[in-house]
Amino acid sequence: MTDLSADLGFTLAAGHLGDLLDIVSTVSVPFGSGADDSSRMRAACAASAAKGVLVGLRLAYPRAGVSADRRLEVDLGGLTAELVDQVDAFDAIAQAEGAEFVFVKPHGALYDSVVHDKPLARAVLAAVLAKPALALFGPRLTVLAAMAALECHCSVDQALADRRYTPSGSPVPIGSEFALIADARGVVEQARRISQGEIVAIDGSVIHAHAISIGMSVDSPHGVQCARAVRAALEESGDKVQSFQW
Repeated sequence: MTDLSADLGFTLAAGHLGDLLDIVSTVSVPFGSGADDSSRMRAACAASAAKGVLVGLRLAYPRAGVSADRRLEVDLGGLTAELVDQVDAFDAIAQAEGAEFVFVKPHGALYDSVVHDKPLARAVLAAVLAKPALALFGPRLTVLAAMAALECHCSVDQALADRRYTPSGSPVPIGSEFALIADARGVVEQARRISQGEIVAIDGSVIHAHAISIGMSVDSPHGVQCARAVRAALEESGDKVQSFQW
């Protein structure tokens, strides 16, 4: 059994969201601080609750108007407080809309940074631990995963179907021309390989990938169709799509 998790974007049309929620088992919602963002978070939570799909939060750097895919130099104390606030705010929205908020994952440059950056990993973990019932979604063999294990916290190994990986098993950083798998066929093939316990790295080597969850972005005109193709490929290979349990 494998969790199929979609990273929602705020540009996904409302009509497509319902279709997507019939395909995946969990969704992660990006945090946004504006009024429009709050409305979109509420809509995503309400739709997920109606379909019985579990929700998670994507933590982001707290700089308004700055892409989350840029690595930033931040005050760690301020960052930790901001991330905890993001979790609290999203938890309130999820509860109000009847959604089951069960996991947190870092987003963009923050996701890439926790592979090796202990202070940033500590800030993310502090935000997750603010709500003990939450699981942590992220890449294996990282500083963040190691810290979570030491804290006896639920760390869910998630591999990304639409990101390329280095031979060491970490995602190629956002910003590199090799970071993303843009074609649907490549995403489907990587998801299938992940479900079989492996990923082909950018140098052609095969690395172990015993992932409980397969994540993918659906913030594109063809995101729902790609998710549907991924699910079909998983089921054809004998893998059952189901939300994680802990």
